Amino acid sequence: MSSTTDVKRFRADATSARIVERLTNPDTRNTISKICEVTGVVGLSVGVIHNGKVIYQDHFGHRDHDKKYPPDSHSTYHIGSMSKAMVAAAFASLVHQGKVNWSTPLSELVPEYATSTSFTRLPELKTKANVEDLLAMRMGLPTGNGLWIQSSQQLLVPKVETARIVGFLEPQLEFRQKMSYCNWCYALAGEILERLCDSSIEHCTKNLLYDPLDLRSTTFGKPTKENHVSAYMTLADLSSIDVPCPPLCSGRVLAGAGAAKSSLADLLAYYKVLLESAADQKNSGESETEGSPFFHTEHIWGPRAAIDENSYYGLGWVGTRLPGQSGLVSVNSNGSSGNLPIIAKGIPKPTQLVYHNGAMAGALSAVYLLPETQTGIVVLSNTFALCDAPDWIAQYLVEIILDSPERNDFVELAKEAAVNALHHYEETRRILAQERIIGTKSRELIEYTGRYYNSIKNFHLDVTISGDKLRMVAQGYQAVNYDLQHYNYDVFSWDCDRDAQTRKRTIEAQLGNFDGAMTAQIPLERSSSKPPMGIFIFEINRRLVAFPGHVPKRCTCTK
Repeated sequence: MSSTTDVKRFRADATSARIVERLTNPDTRNTISKICEVTGVVGLSVGVIHNGKVIYQDHFGHRDHDKKYPPDSHSTYHIGSMSKAMVAAAFASLVHQGKVNWSTPLSELVPEYATSTSFTRLPELKTKANVEDLLAMRMGLPTGNGLWIQSSQQLLVPKVETARIVGFLEPQLEFRQKMSYCNWCYALAGEILERLCDSSIEHCTKNLLYDPLDLRSTTFGKPTKENHVSAYMTLADLSSIDVPCPPLCSGRVLAGAGAAKSSLADLLAYYKVLLESAADQKNSGESETEGSPFFHTEHIWGPRAAIDENSYYGLGWVGTRLPGQSGLVSVNSNGSSGNLPIIAKGIPKPTQLVYHNGAMAGALSAVYLLPETQTGIVVLSNTFALCDAPDWIAQYLVEIILDSPERNDFVELAKEAAVNALHHYEETRRILAQERIIGTKSRELIEYTGRYYNSIKNFHLDVTISGDKLRMVAQGYQAVNYDLQHYNYDVFSWDCDRDAQTRKRTIEAQLGNFDGAMTAQIPLERSSSKPPMGIFIFEINRRLVAFPGHVPKRCTCTK
């Protein structure tokens, strides 16, 4: 070899060849197919980039089950919370332009937080909370997902309410204590982005990110109908039902949290340039790369909020080092890392991993990046299956790429996760039956009826009599309803049945703390001089949380 550069290039090419050989081994496709089979995935696309090249692409199942159309590299998928990193990247571009700083107080950007009289449960929103706090989700806020969607793919609040809802959420952790996953943080970030750009999030991201990379299938707006995947959810018997596509879109609430749609080809091109830009900026110590739309990559990928002792949240990305656990923001984690495997055990040296997942009714996705080897893995699916198949597949491919000496059996892990998802409902039904006090009576049903508002009057529940039972409807949307059965005293419950929820387009990931078996406890205060007062509390696995998503316990009921 004539130079050190030639030697490095030869070694890199040889390494890439071995990785390609492992990826294209029939066992790889068989394993991915089996994971899809045991979890109920309808359609899936997967791709890998390494050292600036696309080295692997494959597709499974159908983008349209009825028409038997297969997916391809240009099929457009909903990528859910993978959108968050794109919002953070757009902010980095504005920081580079000097339009905003990471430390800019939210009170300077959000009119609702600029006045001393506006309502907020988080005082820091009016003082020291800044852009980075929002993007790192270190505000201590709960998920609050029940305030924007519950079932039937129906968005429950208008976009104009975003800032008020963020102020309304009851903090569950101390400000800046650690990461607390909250889609409302990115809902607000997306709207701030629009104000700074003076255009929609669709056009902001198009101008700042997608056009410079010549991406044609990626958008926060409405995707083209041609080659757009249909959406599905999986029932307990592994059959699937079609559902409306996820409703998040530019111009509507929560767009910044998960409205992006893209194709495998676009995302591989996007992450290729991101990896190259990050490597260049790390080597140069600069925050920009010539010709790249990506800025401040070291800052975005750096530790901004702890998740646990081994993992952290950056700005739209989770970071860790391998060997270690991943998938901490996937459906598979179920809010805890206790059921996740250690991946890449036995590799020669620790390796950086940054990743994120996406989950919506009718879509699951994952992106895993290994910056030190310029490797990216993208897995997209059109199914909310019994567990997060894209995340298991991404972890499986990490072990193949790193040639881990000790491998996990991801087919078995997927099977166990699917069984646990179903068992969870059975266990909740068992606890409800065990703790129910038999022989108690409710009041006359008419006493529970009425419209119940939260304290800032932007969310309400209507309780009416339907036949011989109570029915509860959210925000006046009749499709978002719950038929209540008497549980004991003033407590009412509704069916804890996964298939029934699935048919209503309901997923736990959207319901945040809700597990599907919830009881509505409505103590009523009666007097001749004022309307009845109600308290909605939903009991889940012995845990009390307010509905929906930590609303205040005192709600005004008006007849």
